[in-house]
Amino acid sequence: MKLKSNYLIIYYFLLYLSLIIGFYFNEDFAGGFEYDFKIHEGLIKDLFNNSLVYGLLNYDRNYVPHSPIFIIYLVFLQKLFVSEVFLRLINLHIFSFDTFVNRCLFEN
Repeated sequence: MKLKSNYLIIYYFLLYLSLIIGFYFNEDFAGGFEYDFKIHEGLIKDLFNNSLVYGLLNYDRNYVPHSPIFIIYLVFLQKLFVSEVFLRLINLHIFSFDTFVNRCLFEN
């Protein structure tokens, strides 16, 4: 069982390494990242710059296919980190770490 666990750690490390390399080279083959990012950026500027409550009450004015909780998360990260690159890097690590922890915790 220990051997299987070691392979899993190596597998996750290689996947993480591929994400970091893709981030460095600004890889976006499908073009979905740029489109989503611009939609979310516009939504945050239009609605959530006034206040969080105003943004939530008028959320249906601008349709986006993501939860308002995700947009609140992005607003929070944008207030913490000014640089777009740093925001994307922190977001990459948060979601990568979350996936790894969930896999380790709920493996059984």
